[in-house]
Amino acid sequence: MAACRLCRGIDLSPYGSWTLRHAPKASGLEPDECYIIGADQRAERPDLAIEVVWTSGGLDMLEIYRRLGVPEVWVWRDGDITMHALRDGAYHVTPMSTQLPGVDVRVLGSFLDRPTAMQAVRAYRKSLAGG
Repeated sequence: MAACRLCRGIDLSPYGSWTLRHAPKASGLEPDECYIIGADQRAERPDLAIEVVWTSGGLDMLEIYRRLGVPEVWVWRDGDITMHALRDGAYHVTPMSTQLPGVDVRVLGSFLDRPTAMQAVRAYRKSLAGG
């Protein structure tokens, strides 16, 4: 899978809905989107998972991601993105991404209303270039 350089020169490879499992800990799920960050693409789990929440209740996704060892999870709910960084065995809400330093998630989120993913990417890139 080819890496893109959407986020200020950071290698970011999308893996979509990757089925994540950890048999010894009896955990598994499929994120709505996930990414491996950096040049090493042999990872057993993504560096960043994104969950879009349409309803409340159900599984404790953050607990499952914690068991799987995913370093950062973004949860998009009602137009807002909350970032959760795994530190000391637990997720903590964080104002800045630990996996994509320097990326303003509020600005990034402002492009989610575009009709297609490529339109959103183009608009975001244009904003980074100062246009």
